[in-house]
Amino acid sequence: MKFDGVIWKCVLVQAVIASAAGALTCPAGFSTNMLDGRTVCLATPSGSLLSQRDAKALCGTLQAYLFTPQSLAEVEIFVSRIRRVWPASYGKSGFWVGYERTKTAPEGTADYVSIRRDKDLFLGRGNVMPYDMWRPAPNEQPGDLTDFRDEICVARKKLPDLSIAGLDDYRCEGGLEHIPICEIDAIYEP
Repeated sequence: MKFDGVIWKCVLVQAVIASAAGALTCPAGFSTNMLDGRTVCLATPSGSLLSQRDAKALCGTLQAYLFTPQSLAEVEIFVSRIRRVWPASYGKSGFWVGYERTKTAPEGTADYVSIRRDKDLFLGRGNVMPYDMWRPAPNEQPGDLTDFRDEICVARKKLPDLSIAGLDDYRCEGGLEHIPICEIDAIYEP
């Protein structure tokens, strides 16, 4: 199919002008958050700490997905906001994010250490997690553990600890549970 270049450019310009005139809003039950210049619709549907699988399923009931930040700045802006209301009873927990390693690497299998450390295998909504979002040394992520724990999921752990920045790979189930933060796409309203 061939598009006339002039018509295509006019349609594109109209779309850009239309989007500049309207606003992005969030559906009922989700709060509007400006994180590093991006409108993000977030909800915390449960005050409970959950495994990643349960958190993901809970977000799915809202036709949402786990919060999938696009930059370390988004993570840290959100952390600074949520830390102010963080219940002491949550201890070292944090929140799950929507990135997961796409390949399992059980202990002792061929190349399991290199697979666990391969940053390109962690995807969220079809995109590789930006490298700068990983927690740096001395506990450099991902793949700091090479034992029986195959850490496929990603979380911002130890929220009360002010010395920590960035995300960790973590066990999806059977470890420390975290709160679900659900994200849904903003709605354009003219």
